[in-house]
Amino acid sequence: MLSTVIGELYALNLRSRFLEVARFGNPDKVPLSLWGIRPATLKRWWREGLPPGMDAATYFRFDIYGMKTFNIASWPSEGFPWEPSDRLVNLGPIPPFEYRLLREDERYRVWVDSLGITQLGFQDDWKDGWSGFATRTFIDFPVKNRYDFERIKSRYDPHHPDRYPPRWKETVKTLKEMDDGSFLIHLSLRGAFWWIRDMMGLEATLINFFKDKRLIEDILDLYLDFHIEALRRAVEEVQVDYVTLNEDMAYKRGPMISPRMFREYLSPVYRELINFLRNHGVKVVIVDSDGCVEPLIPELLSVGVDGISPCEV
Repeated sequence: MLSTVIGELYALNLRSRFLEVARFGNPDKVPLSLWGIRPATLKRWWREGLPPGMDAATYFRFDIYGMKTFNIASWPSEGFPWEPSDRLVNLGPIPPFEYRLLREDERYRVWVDSLGITQLGFQDDWKDGWSGFATRTFIDFPVKNRYDFERIKSRYDPHHPDRYPPRWKETVKTLKEMDDGSFLIHLSLRGAFWWIRDMMGLEATLINFFKDKRLIEDILDLYLDFHIEALRRAVEEVQVDYVTLNEDMAYKRGPMISPRMFREYLSPVYRELINFLRNHGVKVVIVDSDGCVEPLIPELLSVGVDGISPCEV
């Protein structure tokens, strides 16, 4: 463990401090993580007294207490056009779906994003860039049946040469040269539940947990095989400190999926993926759950998850 001893003061570097917190140890102070402030929120804060043009991290001195991280992977999010990074592992569909505006009027727009999801949204939320608070109606998803799934599988070839862009080697070299414990190497992934929702939508996902179990299992098999094979090179070449499995799987009063459904469908996938990550030196695995996920905490612990984010009460 790298540390600095000044008299009786024992100061940990960021990596050691983070691991002390994650392992219920004895950190000298708790590092803080500030996620991106929504654009609409930031504009309001500027009106209410935050110096115009200043970001929240600067104002709240996150240079002192904040967690500096470097994420090594990229993938598209619902609603947005997406261009793969020239430095990060590409975990999106190759090729991505064509981003298309289908129709619009003064109030609404209908479009297809880079995941192939058709949606309707307010112009005020999207016309000048994402506002940060976008109420949308999802109209269509790329997978509605077995035929659609077989077609989309080809976009998730883990060995496609574009998974690792030309500057990936430069990324690895830079991370190794700069690795002094002052920042964390992070791997952000779509979780298994999120992955199915991106393909089918929430309603169809929950219905097919009962109606077409085989299709759900095959989608999860693709999820697992794709991520293990696509990430193998990355976790062999870079020492990842922690992984976030993004799920957004709960409302404020409870999860979208029951503990029984989690055990039946997601636990085997989580367990195998987390074992793979642990075997390649990943120390901490966090689930970005959203909402009240308390009923699922025993299940998450049983498959090796170390924490949840955010923790909402």
